[in-house]
Amino acid sequence: MRYLIFVSILSCWVLLNSCVQLYAQNQIVSDERSDSSVITQVMEIDKVWAGHPVGFCLYTHEERQYVAYYNANRNMVVGQRDLADQQFILTEMPVTSRKTHRGTSTVLGWDSHNSITMAVDKAGYIHLTGNMHVHPLTYFRSTQPHDISTLQQVWQMVGTEEDRATYPHFMKDQKGRLIFHYRDGGSGDGNEIYNVYSTTSQTWSRLLDVPLTDGQGLMNAYQSQPHLMQDEWYHMYWVWRDTPDCATNHDLSYMKSPDLIHWYDVRGEQIELPATLNQPSLIVDPIPPGGGIINLAARMVLDPKNKPVFVYHKYDEEGNIQLYLARYHDGGVGHQTHYHLGLPMGIFRPGKY
Repeated sequence: MRYLIFVSILSCWVLLNSCVQLYAQNQIVSDERSDSSVITQVMEIDKVWAGHPVGFCLYTHEERQYVAYYNANRNMVVGQRDLADQQFILTEMPVTSRKTHRGTSTVLGWDSHNSITMAVDKAGYIHLTGNMHVHPLTYFRSTQPHDISTLQQVWQMVGTEEDRATYPHFMKDQKGRLIFHYRDGGSGDGNEIYNVYSTTSQTWSRLLDVPLTDGQGLMNAYQSQPHLMQDEWYHMYWVWRDTPDCATNHDLSYMKSPDLIHWYDVRGEQIELPATLNQPSLIVDPIPPGGGIINLAARMVLDPKNKPVFVYHKYDEEGNIQLYLARYHDGGVGHQTHYHLGLPMGIFRPGKY
């Protein structure tokens, strides 16, 4: 199956932040009537593989735009253009096989986990990674700034915990440093690893001496990327998962950080890394395995006091999937609510709506 990939350049886009606008009589009022998005340009790039969904990457940096995807033959392709140009200059990555390239490959298999992502560091060098689902880290870096045709494979970043990588992500910290994080291990047995890049030495090192989250060999965290929000703190949430069976997700959890190094629970008390299930102050809702939550089927915003509010789904007492809201309760006492007070639930106040 094939279809056309299009790039839609939006004049504006709105984060999910309108679900907490006004608290009145314990109800949440949402008004999205002023939200709008406008498509200003549509551009045909290439024919791509559509046999199953897999994540592509469109990345804009200063006056240039980059794209990475799998074409109709499932081969990894990268492209770039100046924003004033009407088409991308495309480069197909050399076709490689896992049998001949140390377990890495630029050819997509039948796996929706194998997304591609990219970033540009402060010196203008391009970084590309992807096509991994518990595979060796597959990573490329350009040898020239702003030139995607010079991408070359780099066989390691730090050199350890890189043989079983999944879910690669780039991000920038408040200093503009390039951060890379990924899961080391498999579903039900994995840790989240964070690296930081030095443009001076052109090398990677660990951002943290330990994993950010650690399943202790019993589980792994399906986590959001730390997101810098209006209070100038990074906020992150996750669920734990015991096995490859998605029904074993449990315990919606949360923490925050001012710098990606020091992490705190919702009450502002510093925690010891790595975050594990053994830290109850991180748990938003202690949903048990089989309780109806799934990988990151949750969203978080900050209320007017910069306290976290979550929306997520889980089973109710009758076994039906329902939407729930959980809001931090400053008094340190929360209650399960259904428009009325119910069972104690720790420091958050979940409620079904």
